[in-house]
Amino acid sequence: MRIVLFGIMIFFLLNSLLLADLYEVSKTEVDFPGLGKFTSEQDGYYRIMQMKEVSNSDMKGQGIFGKIMASFFSEGKNGKIIDLKSELITTLDYKSKKYSEIPLREFFSHDVEEDAAPDKQEEQSEKAPVRIVRHELKVTDMKISRNINDFMTEEYNIIYIVETENTETKEHQTDSLFITLFTTAENQTISEANRIRNEYYQNLFKASSMEIDFQETQKIMGTEWVNILRSMNSGNQPAVHEPDYSQLQKIKGYPILITGSYFMKKPPENIEEEPVEKPKFGLTGLKKGLVKSIGKSLEKEKQLEAGGYEKVIDYRIETVKIEITDLQDNIFTVPDGFTRGKEYKFK
Repeated sequence: MRIVLFGIMIFFLLNSLLLADLYEVSKTEVDFPGLGKFTSEQDGYYRIMQMKEVSNSDMKGQGIFGKIMASFFSEGKNGKIIDLKSELITTLDYKSKKYSEIPLREFFSHDVEEDAAPDKQEEQSEKAPVRIVRHELKVTDMKISRNINDFMTEEYNIIYIVETENTETKEHQTDSLFITLFTTAENQTISEANRIRNEYYQNLFKASSMEIDFQETQKIMGTEWVNILRSMNSGNQPAVHEPDYSQLQKIKGYPILITGSYFMKKPPENIEEEPVEKPKFGLTGLKKGLVKSIGKSLEKEKQLEAGGYEKVIDYRIETVKIEITDLQDNIFTVPDGFTRGKEYKFK
């Protein structure tokens, strides 16, 4: 009789885990020295066919260039619901209490069309005569334990260095990334959270008919923030080179706290005056034109000292809470009091 009761208990326990959902809370801080600081708190709700993310963000820009940069970030409380059953993306603006619906396939196909047509400047930068002189990625297990947000974690240090040479001018540029990473060991909660999250992204891949790049590697290396800095076209930009990620296999467990600092070193250069380009029509074109123009002015005013490094990004990504629970269906619906806002139309 005891064996039967024990078997029934195990059955219900496993069944509850398989049907459970994921709720997680995280914080992000990104400092762009001399430009501004971005902060955000995120609540994530996951089912294998649904996801909702609510973020409360703030970007404090410094100076004219920083304020222009801040206009590229979403501020205040915003949300997004992706329902793979109905194939809809719903955006939520909590300030105006407006929502908009976007067909999933149209959204991703539109992104593909834009990505397939890079501008001439990007094509030229990709073809720049650059060779890699030094390329290193090293992971060190610090053998240090620390309790962070009730997670027992282990500390790792990551050092990434890439040095490139312009084969025409013979000038060198060195990019260095220093990361302190704290991970928590796999347990029932972490394993179940990874399963739910991974199944959701696999289903998103199938529904959108395109590859979804969801890698903890990119999160650890701060790839998103480096790419944002590059997209601003603001003078000093980290080089883009994929390192040998095999070193990261030394890391065990799930990332709870990631802190990274990106430095750049390049020789002083004489910046010649260039004719001011007329901004393209439209708000986006005007922003890019202003960013490019002001970025060149700042670069001219602030030359790097010979042999010196300049910090270009500081980032901190922290997992506050991971909970396996049963989420209510109304979490994945438009909140009460919201009205339909603008419609997105794709060509």
